[in-house]
Amino acid sequence: MIEWLPAAVFAAQRRWKPGVAMGTLQALFLPLNIITVAILGPPQGDLSVLVWAAGGLVVGSIAASFFLRRLARFARRITLSLAAFGGVALVITGIASAI
Repeated sequence: MIEWLPAAVFAAQRRWKPGVAMGTLQALFLPLNIITVAILGPPQGDLSVLVWAAGGLVVGSIAASFFLRRLARFARRITLSLAAFGGVALVITGIASAI
């Protein structure tokens, strides 16, 4: 679930603009998602969930295009804070398991 955090930290370290980071992360995770579906198979169950997910994707993409400039700094801070919290949690878990 948090596989994108190292890539986000890398993008922040490189000081990529939000549009460049989004395009690069999309290109990074598209093959990963295709391979996952090929190995695990498509989701089973009610197809209405997929319709709602596709609709949410379209609405979210349109909304993001309007708010990208306004929310870029906030999203960057949240993303890097989450990455830092995950890193600290990983170090604490590693130390606790070694004791």
